[in-house]
Parts: sequence; structure tokens; C-alpha cells
Amino acid sequence: MVGAPTHRKRHEHIQTNDADNLAAALNFTRQLEREPNLFITIQWKHAECPIPVATRTQRFLNLAGTWLKRATGAPAVWAYAREVGRLKGEHLHLVIHVPPRHSAAFKRAAFGWIEMEATGEVRASAARIMPITKGTLSSDLKRYLLKEGTDEVRTAHWVPNTAKYRRTGGVVLGKRIKVSHSIGPTARRRPLDDSGHP
Repeated sequence: MVGAPTHRKRHEHIQTNDADNLAAALNFTRQLEREPNLFITIQWKHAECPIPVATRTQRFLNLAGTWLKRATGAPAVWAYAREVGRLKGEHLHLVIHVPPRHSAAFKRAAFGWIEMEATGEVRASAARIMPITKGTLSSDLKRYLLKEGTDEVRTAHWVPNTAKYRRTGGVVLGKRIKVSHSIGPTARRRPLDDSGHP
């Protein structure tokens, strides 16, 4: 019997292999000198749409990847964690690298991608885009992205037992954690070229 497709599997907690891959990918961004510098939270229920959230997430990332490739000539660098809260519903935490000169245009485009699929009013809280302070990615934000991890993951990655890092307890259909191909396992195994790309 074939198991459920990955995009339909229920995931309650982040598992060790996914957590370790996220940590290695974020470390690799420093080697590329393309550390994520924007932290995006998308609350899907504030821009309601009948399309499944997993599909909306992938469409958003595809649009962001295409936009960044055209603007910069380089593949997109990002990592995300999906969560489900009792009050917030399903939401996305995304860290992404956007060169500062493109930041304002990217933010406008990102709001547009969310709005174009919404079937009703899009609240201002549908997307929050904030700059990442240098140095917080490898400490505070990485732990925040991993707060839905198993007990083993939380211990291994030093996730504090405080209110800020408390699990929401929701179940996600599909992957909880994902990183872009540009910082994934295959890219990390390749030697870097003269431009610093795998």
C-alpha cells in the first residue's frame, strides 16, 4: 500500500532530520554571504481563499523565486516553518534574502501575490515583513522556526521553554519545514563557483 502523498501527510512536530537540514541550510547562507535579511509572517485566514494553504504557500514561493531571479540574477535563498495556532489558524514564518536595494519593491510585490488569490477583504495583518537584525538569525530566529519541534529537536537546538517559544500544538498537512534548493543538501555538497554560487 502506498503512503499518503507528502503534501497530504499530517505533521504535528518538526522531526530531527528536517531541523538539522534547516540549521545546516541557514549556516550555509553565511558561506554564500546571502543570509536571510527579511522575516515574513503570512496569516492566511486574513486573506481568505478556497485554495489549500500548502498550494498557496508554494505559489507564493514560486513567485518570489521568479521575482528575485529576474531582479538579481541569482536563485532565491529562503527557509520557512508552517504553524497552526488556535486563534491565528495556519500561518507561515519565512526568512528570505532580498538585496536591500530591492527590498521596497519586493515588499510591494509580496503583498500583491497574497491579494491576487484572496476572495474577500485582505486585512493589513495578512503579511508582516520585518528586517532581520544581523546576528539574530542564527540564534533567536532559528530557534523560533524550530519551536514546533519534538522534545529532542528543541533540546538539540537550544529552543527555550518560554512563552515566546511555546508550541501551538496544531497539525500541518504537508511539510512543516522547508528550505530553498539553493541552500538544500545538494547545493551544500557542490563546490562554490567564482561568483559564490554552488
